[in-house]
Amino acid sequence: MTSVWNKWFSGETEVLMTALQRWPGAVLLMDEELNIQWSNDRTAELFAQPAAQLSGKPLSEFLGTQRQPQLRRLLKRLIQPGNNRSLTLRRVSHQGELCSLQIFAVPLSDQHNSGPVVVLLNDLTDDFRRMEVIFQRQKMQALTRMAGHFAHHFNNLLGSLVTTIDFARHAPDAPTLRRTLTSCNETLQRAVTLVNEILAFAEADYRQGDLADLTETLLYVLQDYQDQITHRQIELEVRLGETPVVEIPRQQLMAVFGHVIRNALEALPQGGRLVVESWSTKQWYHCRVIDFGSGIPYHLQPHIFDPFFSTKQGLREPTDQRNHYGLGLSVVRGIVHELGGDVALQSIPGQSTSVEIKIPIHHYFDGKS
Repeated sequence: MTSVWNKWFSGETEVLMTALQRWPGAVLLMDEELNIQWSNDRTAELFAQPAAQLSGKPLSEFLGTQRQPQLRRLLKRLIQPGNNRSLTLRRVSHQGELCSLQIFAVPLSDQHNSGPVVVLLNDLTDDFRRMEVIFQRQKMQALTRMAGHFAHHFNNLLGSLVTTIDFARHAPDAPTLRRTLTSCNETLQRAVTLVNEILAFAEADYRQGDLADLTETLLYVLQDYQDQITHRQIELEVRLGETPVVEIPRQQLMAVFGHVIRNALEALPQGGRLVVESWSTKQWYHCRVIDFGSGIPYHLQPHIFDPFFSTKQGLREPTDQRNHYGLGLSVVRGIVHELGGDVALQSIPGQSTSVEIKIPIHHYFDGKS
C-alpha cells in the first residue's frame, strides 16, 4: 500500500483492505494516473497475473487491447467531474476467449485529476452470452415473419424481369431493345436494394465499434442529400450541440441517419422545412429529424416500425414508389435497439413528423480491435 493510500485511510487501512480482499468482484486501488497500487485476489484471477506483477502498471495494459492510447483516454474520462463513471468493453482473455467487462471508477477526491481512485471490475461475459442467445432468437423470429413478405416482393421482381427479358428477345429494333434492357437494369437495382435491407437485419453485428465523431458523421450523411435539398428548395435548419467522440459503429450509425433523413426528404417532394438537431447529456446522445410535410395518419403510426410497412403508397409522395419496401425504419429501430438506445416517432397529420434517436454514449469499447 503506497503512502497516498495510507494518508487517506490511516488507522482504518487494515479493516478496509480485509473488506476489499473479500469482495466477490475484482477491486483495484489506483493513483490519479490510473496505475495499479493494489488489487485483490479476484483481480489476479481475472487477469491471470500475480498481484505483484499488476502493481505499479497502468490498468489499460491488462485489458487485452492494442488500442492503448484511445483506451487510456476513455479511462481518464471516467474520473473527470460530471462524466459517467462506467465503461463496458470487450477484451480477449488469457485463454483467447472474447469477454465482456464493465469498469466502474470512483475517485476519492473532489479535486480534478487528483487523489486515489477505486476501480471495480464486473465480468459480464455470461450475462452478454445469455443476451446474445435471446437476441438471436428474436432476430430469427423477425426474419421468419419477414420471409413471406420478402418472397412476395422478390417474386414480383423476378416475374417482371422474366417478362421484360422475353420481350427483349423479340425487340423489333435497337432503341426498343435499349429501353427494355434499361428496364431490366432498374428491376435488378430494386432487387439489390431489397436484399441489402434484409441483410441489414440478418448479418450485422452492431456492437462492433469504431471511434466516431457523432456530429461529423451526421454532417457527412447530410452532405450526401445536399443535391436533393437544393433541387427541391428545402429550407434546412441544422442545430448541433456539443457531442463527444465515442466508440460506436460508424457504418451502422450512418445507415440510421441516412434512413431517417431520406424519409424526411420524401415527405417534402415540393420543398418545405427540414430541421436536424443533435445534443448530448452525460449518458445519452440525441438526434432529432423533423420534416414539416404531410405527416402520418394517426391510425398508421402504431405500425410505422413494422417490417414491410410503408406509408409511401399514396399517402406521401415518393421520389420512386417502386423502391419503397417499408424496411427503412425497421432497420433503424433494429440498429438503435442493439446499441442500447431507442427511437421514437411523433407525427401530426398535415403538419409535421419528428423522429428522435437516443443512443448511450458510453456503451461499448471493442477491446479486441
